Formats: sequence, C-alpha cells, structure tokens
Amino acid sequence: MRREKKTAKIFVCVLVLVFFTGLIPVKAYKPSPYLTAFVRLEQLPEGTACVDLLIPAGEADGYFVEKTDTPVVLSLLDASALEYTNESEIALYNDGSYSYLMHYKDSAISFSTNAAGEIQIDYGAGENLLDAITKKENCRFAFVDKSGNILAVSEPFMIENSFFKDFSHVKLNGLAVMPEYQTNFYRVAAVTLGVAILLAVGSVAVVCKKRKQLRVRAV
Repeated sequence: MRREKKTAKIFVCVLVLVFFTGLIPVKAYKPSPYLTAFVRLEQLPEGTACVDLLIPAGEADGYFVEKTDTPVVLSLLDASALEYTNESEIALYNDGSYSYLMHYKDSAISFSTNAAGEIQIDYGAGENLLDAITKKENCRFAFVDKSGNILAVSEPFMIENSFFKDFSHVKLNGLAVMPEYQTNFYRVAAVTLGVAILLAVGSVAVVCKKRKQLRVRAV
C-alpha cells in the first residue's frame, strides 16, 4: 500500500512538472507590438499617398509628442518622399484623435506589396503601439495625400484580444476596417494539458481508493 501511495505521488509530481514545463512557452510568447494593415490600391480614395493611424487620445495619454522634425515616409503611389510639415492638415488634426505619424514617439510607416497583390502597411515603430490602441474605441485610419491633406477617414474600429485569440492584423476595404485574429495555440495547449493532468490525477485517486476498499473487504 505504501508503495502504491509512493508511486501515485511520483506520478502526480511528474504530471505537475510536465504542466509547468508546458507553461514556459506560454509565458515566453508575446504577440507583435506592431500594427499591420492590408489594402488593395483600388480600394483607396484617389490620390492617397499615405494611410495614417488616428489614435483616440490626446496629450495626456503618455504617447503623444510634439515633433519638431517630420518623419520621412515614402508615398505608396510613387515612392517619393511625402511633403508633410507641422502645418499640414494631418499634423493639426484634433478631433479627439491624433496622427500616429506626426505625433507618436518614434513613429514609422512603410509600404510593400505582398504575394496576393495587396499593399501591406507596417506601422513598424513606436513604443507599445498596440498597448496604446487596444480596447480603445474609435481608432481610425486617415487617407492622406502627398501634401498631408486628409482625403477621407475610415470607419472606427477596436482591437480586443481574448485568452485564446490574439490580434493579427487589419484588413481595409474602402472605409471599412476589419480586425483579424489568430488562435494562441500556446494557451490552448496549456489549458488542454492542464485538463488532461486533472483527469489523470482524478483517475489515479479513484484507482487508489478502490484498491484500498478491496483490501479492507479482504481483511
């Protein structure tokens, strides 16, 4: 009986060790802190040279800065430099939101074309960008011409992560914005492993209890 108890304890310890070992990649996993958007050229307002992000906050949010130098960004139309200044419409925009490009610390926007023929827009710099916009209502995109004039503003969108799903990217379809998510397989695996361990420990406990009852009856 002592041997069975010892074996059961060892088994439980091994399962617990496996569980916490499985949690290591869960803790190590971090989704990208950057924002990526995909859009087709024909879906953009005519004359769009840049798709800026409008962050719904103000000077008190901790990310807003007054820039003295205009970031260098190439036009998605002809790869020439945008002619933005601190007096451009996008720089002065203040409708409860502010321009990521013109007022977010270390901001940078780059464009490329993927294999599907979509324009990939990477908001690839700026400390904790996703933290600044996650769960905030009225995030929007501004379609801006080469001189910094706003041609149109997208519909509002909000990014909301869940325990099993992390934000991946957004799709732009005209003025509509569709956030897309990906399954966090590390967390799914951890929960599945945890449930399996609980079931296994419960089964061991039941078996030990039945064996004990049989011995008592035999005596």
